[in-house]
Amino acid sequence: MINIILLPFRGLIWLVLGTIFSLPWLIVLLPFTTNYWLPHALSYGFEHKTQASCKIESANADWLTGEIILKNVTIFNTHGFTTSDCLKFRTIKFKVDPKSFLGSYIRIKEMVFDCHQMSFVQQNGSNNFLALGKLFSGESSKNFIVDDLIFSFNGFISIKKYDAMFVRSSEFFTKKNFGFSNVCRDIQKGQALRPEGVQSIETVYNTLGTLFKNERDI
Repeated sequence: MINIILLPFRGLIWLVLGTIFSLPWLIVLLPFTTNYWLPHALSYGFEHKTQASCKIESANADWLTGEIILKNVTIFNTHGFTTSDCLKFRTIKFKVDPKSFLGSYIRIKEMVFDCHQMSFVQQNGSNNFLALGKLFSGESSKNFIVDDLIFSFNGFISIKKYDAMFVRSSEFFTKKNFGFSNVCRDIQKGQALRPEGVQSIETVYNTLGTLFKNERDI
């Protein structure tokens, strides 16, 4: 009778011991199982930060060089918008300098975006990109600088405007490539400026905003 009562506790003890003994193997296998956990971890982090859904089909990482490649990334609108479409990327690549995490700012050597769908939605006096930007903005303990940022677009742009009675929509195909260097979120006091100068993240946003201009209508 006593053995039957203690059976669940014996199982719990073996479960704890088995987990402890497995930890070294989990740490060793972690880099080799990136495609299983990294897409979910990044999607969860994005949703936790912005309250907007994100889906990543696959991810590969080289932990020695700091390079991460995401494939088939979809970002959906925040709550409150009639349509969920926002951004779709074929690939997103970025290469981080691991040593920079110990410094005053994070250095990203390269960021490459291959986008093929963008949907601009204006509704209730706001738009989806403005809403997403407000949710994503916030205080950060560290600044960052991107050596090279490349944004390529080859696909369809859709614009939808909702008001009380009408829905106006348009769609057009465009292909554009943008390149930026030394992109910085903010210049902190005492931070050394690079001799070639820096660009603010706002400059990048404003430049990418030209994607919504249809040259055929100009």
